[in-house]
Amino acid sequence: MNDSNQKLKIPETLIKTILDIARPLKYSSSSNLFYSGQTPIVAYLLLNGLIHFTKNGKVVGTFTRGSVIGLKELMTNSPISVDAQILPGTEVCFIDRSTILGILKESGQTPLKEFVQNLLNVDTTPNFT
Repeated sequence: MNDSNQKLKIPETLIKTILDIARPLKYSSSSNLFYSGQTPIVAYLLLNGLIHFTKNGKVVGTFTRGSVIGLKELMTNSPISVDAQILPGTEVCFIDRSTILGILKESGQTPLKEFVQNLLNVDTTPNFT
């Protein structure tokens, strides 16, 4: 995992907050989470396991616990530029747009709201060099 992926990690203290508003799902087998060119309908919080980003069949990024994937693309209605493969035993939470909008509309500046606002400003474009 490269340093830019660290910017996509939610602090451990906020994972419980997300679990209070989004249900986790555990994958029993390897599966494609999404494909290059798709516009996501949810963002993903990786709770356990691994997700690989691939381009032309080559792994270009690996994400672990606490990684938030697809949030910026979800909120800007933009296509994702890579494929994502979720490995067996991986557990994720699906976070839909209405949940994100609810977090952003919270009164005051909560740690979760601040994290989401900051994440929306992070360049999430994978580096393929």
